[in-house]
Amino acid sequence: MSGAIIVLDIKYDEILNRIIKVVVSYATDARQNDKDDRVNNLLTQQLSDFKQFNLFKKNLETLKTLETMSKLIQPVDCFHCIKCISNDIKTIYEKEFAITNGDVQKILTEGHGIPLFNVDRVGPSIAYWAPKHQIMEIDWKFIKDIIIQGEMHESFRSLHRMWISMEKSRTPHLFLPPGRNQYLLNDELENEIELMENYYISPELPEVQFSLLQAPLKFLHPKEDSTIFASALIEFVVWLDPPVYVSDNVARHIGSYAGIVNRGYFVSSAFQKKDPQTLSLEQLLVSN
Repeated sequence: MSGAIIVLDIKYDEILNRIIKVVVSYATDARQNDKDDRVNNLLTQQLSDFKQFNLFKKNLETLKTLETMSKLIQPVDCFHCIKCISNDIKTIYEKEFAITNGDVQKILTEGHGIPLFNVDRVGPSIAYWAPKHQIMEIDWKFIKDIIIQGEMHESFRSLHRMWISMEKSRTPHLFLPPGRNQYLLNDELENEIELMENYYISPELPEVQFSLLQAPLKFLHPKEDSTIFASALIEFVVWLDPPVYVSDNVARHIGSYAGIVNRGYFVSSAFQKKDPQTLSLEQLLVSN
């Protein structure tokens, strides 16, 4: 299937009556370097399984949305923005991996979480929690190398994950220029003059500092009066899988940390959980 945005090649074996391979590419030559075999493997698996067909459609829609927005809001490149976030979560994981001598379970329970890529959804996600019994069942020594390689393992699906993507926003935001590949500050490699002119440097909030790292992480925030950044009506979004239900008050506290509490995103309303098996945030904290 060929389109103006995404090109999808599907290899089908008529004798075996099964899909052999799905390969996604992009209609523009500039995007050819963004091909990823892990994305192809994920789409192949999902298209081959009728139960996962909805996920297959959602992932294609995500890729199409990122590419469409990138074309409309040049010079901001959504794929580059996602890579910056991916580099950040990998760097943080590597720091905590070194401090804990490779104790992945401790990074999950006490650190910033485990970076995962293309697990059910295309792009980066962070495993941030799991029930105690599932933590005990996972062979952490075995999957340690798999995580470093960015590969997939079935046990990842038992972890609670936050999936990171981008979508249109109501207000404009500034994004990193193509020459910078992450938001995380590297004190040893940074040009201090450039930083002072173009960025605010903000540490992690004291309330959410993690004990594994000796010093708070520092992140770069583009200055609005700088001339090196592009502005666009898009923003990063995080989806929790499975969903976590919270009260309106808790949602507003979370929103205040993210800087969106006063932007009309929160509407007071009563709701019921669609899935009775899904725990609320309060239930997760109390029971585990």
